[in-house]
Amino acid sequence: MIHKKPLISVIIPSYNYAEYLSEAVHSVLQQTGDDYELIVINDGSTDTTDEEVKVLLKETKNSFSYYQQKNMGVSATRNKGIKLAKGDYIYFLDSDDKMLEDALDTFRYSIQKQPLADMLIARYFSVYDDGRKKERCIWPLSQTQEENFKSYLLNVDHSLLCSSILFKKKAFNNYQFPEHLRIYEDEPVFAYMLANFNVIKIDKPVALVQKHQNSLRHQVHHGLVKQSVDEIFNPSRISSSLMSYRSHYLGLKYLDQFRTLYIVGEYEKAWSQYLKALPFNKKAALKVSILRKAIRSWLKK
Repeated sequence: MIHKKPLISVIIPSYNYAEYLSEAVHSVLQQTGDDYELIVINDGSTDTTDEEVKVLLKETKNSFSYYQQKNMGVSATRNKGIKLAKGDYIYFLDSDDKMLEDALDTFRYSIQKQPLADMLIARYFSVYDDGRKKERCIWPLSQTQEENFKSYLLNVDHSLLCSSILFKKKAFNNYQFPEHLRIYEDEPVFAYMLANFNVIKIDKPVALVQKHQNSLRHQVHHGLVKQSVDEIFNPSRISSSLMSYRSHYLGLKYLDQFRTLYIVGEYEKAWSQYLKALPFNKKAALKVSILRKAIRSWLKK
């Protein structure tokens, strides 16, 4: 990696993951080529992140850029990375994840083959606390933006995450990560890209993505469900034909919160989310597996 106009800017937003950060940084710096830059942004961490980064800067002879800010959340941190990035493409790596050694080569090859692609979605490996590793891949994409948008939002098995995606920087010219959302912050961006840009899939993995056992509790923010749905279904950002999927999706998001609250044992709140889901998506809410959990929640609340 040398200091010239890069093709790819790798951005690592970091908040209180000091124990993982060294491996994340080294996984980027081991990539081949001289056409990329690495930017690490410390989002007001209260652990030893700052000390860890300074050691890494010394070890690597300042091979990457480092910025600090008060805690503003992952969306604001990613948006700062977009502003700082000099590359034509942007890759966001979570600070507890790692790039595979040929990840940038995989992206370079895909860029050469399909230079008009604005969002390149690759495979990745989920890595669990017990050491298990499972390869994940994106569903088959459609030729139409509407079908890709619909498939992402309305199929609960279809998910995306930043550590497996390369974005063309100019795709962020008119919309970036919503800073008022503390969860679901990437879903509006993914939906926006699928609805408006050229998206391709890459049938090779590019990252190891850490899955933490306690992550479910961090997903319980039922007050933000409607906010996140409104963010996605903004008529100024998507075509009017896509607005018809809003109610169905809102019901699914309430059910998503219902399941999470049920798993962590907050049965009264789970029941409340189930009742909110019913008017919007009765078909999904009345599935046997969901209905059984709802009845148990009602009995235990």
